[in-house]
Amino acid sequence: MLKGSIVISLILLFCISCTYEQKLEHEAKRNNLESIDLLTDYYLNNTHSNNTKALYWVTVGAKFNDPEALYNLADLITDSMRIFSLVQKAAFLEYPPAMFAMAVHYLDEPQPDNDSAFFGLNGAANEGDKNDYKILGDFYYKGIGTKQDYNMALLYYKKGCAEYIENNEACCDSVLSMLKNKPDTLDYRYWKEHTKEVVIPMNFK
Repeated sequence: MLKGSIVISLILLFCISCTYEQKLEHEAKRNNLESIDLLTDYYLNNTHSNNTKALYWVTVGAKFNDPEALYNLADLITDSMRIFSLVQKAAFLEYPPAMFAMAVHYLDEPQPDNDSAFFGLNGAANEGDKNDYKILGDFYYKGIGTKQDYNMALLYYKKGCAEYIENNEACCDSVLSMLKNKPDTLDYRYWKEHTKEVVIPMNFK
């Protein structure tokens, strides 16, 4: 994370003799949101993890409507209504994991809200979340929550096939299936142009 690296470099210049934790705390106390996020991550994932301190700093970040802090705070509390509110707020602020979580929520409802789910998945993908490529491709392929579009479906299947993500193999299978079945509305010039930077395994071309 480039921003995080810049923040850490500035802190190191300020306090050469301090520990990593102390350097982050110094900047966090000055309401530096990047440092608050890094400090929260340090307390959650370090060998010296401290959920109490993580909760304190993530609460500080949430007060400033930092989307990552809002999302992390939701993961540290048990009040289901507040969890939903925090994740929803982070999603509105275009934080990819929150957008994906909201999409899953809308799909899991007794009466799935496909339009809202598609909005969340599409937004998350546009913000760089690669893990929803398969399901987003399915939405386009089947016309769920959006107009059916085989070109867009193949675009996201192919992107997912090129990434080392959980559903990589499923994405590759979908690419192969579409190329074999060749839907009549598939514009090969379109997807070749929009996926020319995407490299997929030779056997899936």
